[in-house]
Amino acid sequence: MKVTLLDLDASRFPNLALMKLAAWHKGKGDSVALNFPLGADRGYASCVFSWHRDRLHTVPDTYQAGGAALNGSVLPSEIEHQMPDYDLYGLDYSLGFTSRGCPRHCDFCLVPRKEGAVAPWSTIYEFWDPAHQRIRLLDNNLLAAPNWRTTLTDIHRERIAVEFTQGLDIRLLTPHKAETLRRLKLWGELDFAFDDVAYERAVHKGIEVLRTAGFTISRLSFFLLFRPETHSANDFRRLQVMADYGVAVYPMFYTPLDAARKGWTIPRQHNPDVGIPLVRGPRPQFLKLIRLLAWKLARENEGT
Repeated sequence: MKVTLLDLDASRFPNLALMKLAAWHKGKGDSVALNFPLGADRGYASCVFSWHRDRLHTVPDTYQAGGAALNGSVLPSEIEHQMPDYDLYGLDYSLGFTSRGCPRHCDFCLVPRKEGAVAPWSTIYEFWDPAHQRIRLLDNNLLAAPNWRTTLTDIHRERIAVEFTQGLDIRLLTPHKAETLRRLKLWGELDFAFDDVAYERAVHKGIEVLRTAGFTISRLSFFLLFRPETHSANDFRRLQVMADYGVAVYPMFYTPLDAARKGWTIPRQHNPDVGIPLVRGPRPQFLKLIRLLAWKLARENEGT
């Protein structure tokens, strides 16, 4: 049987569900193609992000469509808990979840609504291909998971380089967890988030705990979420904290759940000199951030 898998997001990040479907069908002797719908006996389509939902009109009616952006459907257990087909995307690394869910209830995140409270899901041996020397861990809040120690111990034992793709929760960091992380071989930087000035104290404490454990500032980075409705003082304060430490900053721009498009249009201002603190990070994102802060300042000045 010929099977076609359609990745409607077509992003740089591989679709894990499609990789598991590919492995399941290949195990039954079927041939599998990615994003090539011609002549298929069976087809599947997956869409993770709501701003790609309009691509569903390109999917044949006979295909089974699912994903977080469509209906929140999940794979049957016999497909979910198996080794993904890494050849589908030509990957030289492994990826997967050892826990699901998150105790936080951020309004921009689908995870609590889709997966519920944090709970163990699998071990790395369910999805780690021993031929791979790197692994992308997709857990949404690993440090909150009951099995965090098992996961990190397994990664350390196998000497795999690890990337915590979703980042780690700085508010849950302890000296013991930091020391456990320090023993790992990291793939890239160690990522955290600083989305609200309300937990600034936890950020200071967490960075100091990491330094004490032996991490250098150059290995740390923070995602900062910026929203159109928050006061600019919140944004500038968080940027200043990051600048004082010298950690890398990756600006993220709020997108509501179920949004039809990613982000929002930020008006260009005549005076982009907003006095942003000097921080490390990607230039295109900071150009957008400067426009956002200039717009916020102009709006706030109009209200005074």
